[in-house]
Amino acid sequence: MNKPPRRGIWLQAGLALLLGAQLGFQTLPGLAAERRRIVVLPFRNLSQQAADNWLAESFSESLIMGMGQAGGLRLIERSELQAVVKEQALMQSILADAAQAPRLGQLMGAEYIVVGNFQRIGGQIQANVRLVNAST
Repeated sequence: MNKPPRRGIWLQAGLALLLGAQLGFQTLPGLAAERRRIVVLPFRNLSQQAADNWLAESFSESLIMGMGQAGGLRLIERSELQAVVKEQALMQSILADAAQAPRLGQLMGAEYIVVGNFQRIGGQIQANVRLVNAST
């Protein structure tokens, strides 16, 4: 069985995510200029294939790196996110239902939450990213 190399899959998916995030942030009026506070959550693995679980963190880390280079955004540190999530026991409900993301954003003082999911379809990985306004 010929499997595509993980590195190739990761690079393709990461580039697609970074491009999508950059385009999304460019379309939001004044978002970067005002240094908005943003938190990026780990991605949800819709495939339920344990071998792909590592991608959940990889996708979110790729977005964090790309958004950090764009400047103008204040990204909430992963350690701060983990502390609040652990204290509030929220991560499972938020990953299960993205509609719960604004609650986490409000707890963390974030204006926007980036949520995403991915799934393996055949030999490809499809990823989806959403920017959620925490005030809604």
